[in-house]
Amino acid sequence: MKKNGFTAIELLVVMAIIAILAGLLLPAIRKARAKALIDKAKAEMANLASIETMVKLDCGYYVRLCDLDDASLPNNYFSTLPNHYGNHAGGTQDDGVFAYYDPASGSDSTDVESELTFGHPWDGPYQVFQPRSVYQTDNGSLPDCEGDASGAGSGWDEDGNGNLDNDEIPPYGTPLDPWGCPYLVAYNPSQKIMIIYSAGPDGTLQTRKGEITPSGDDLLYKFR
Repeated sequence: MKKNGFTAIELLVVMAIIAILAGLLLPAIRKARAKALIDKAKAEMANLASIETMVKLDCGYYVRLCDLDDASLPNNYFSTLPNHYGNHAGGTQDDGVFAYYDPASGSDSTDVESELTFGHPWDGPYQVFQPRSVYQTDNGSLPDCEGDASGAGSGWDEDGNGNLDNDEIPPYGTPLDPWGCPYLVAYNPSQKIMIIYSAGPDGTLQTRKGEITPSGDDLLYKFR
């Protein structure tokens, strides 16, 4: 018995059904993918915080994220950092401090929070970053700054030009979030906690530096 093929109308009906189903599924797929990227960022921030905590337990201080995969740190590590990262020539630290322990004074940046009297040797690397997962000249991009992250008092974009200030630009080698922007770190002196920030899916930082509640679609992770 001879079998007849599909008619043009039948094929069009099948194609229409497939198109309708695809139209129904695509939004759900996009939503699931967006959630997966957010979950990935949260997991990465938690992991980085855990590693930083390990560094502090070993050495008595936090370091820049880009330094976590270093096998060793130079003896003059603190004196070579920009002011907002830790000790500088004047021996003082500001609210964005990364280095908790001050070898010169034998105390931490709060003067009350730790009893550390000796920084243990660096035992890196604490994390090995893949080349395409970190900020470089040809990989990743800096987040824009808007809202609370822009203007005087923001801590990120003090001049309000929509960009990170020069001394706030993360160094090359800083790990990137799932949307291609480097993670940022700040210290909240009133809460005495460190905070890792992600500019979120839109790549625009809207949270003030040191703030413990995110603005816009920014993500943050607090630790000490």
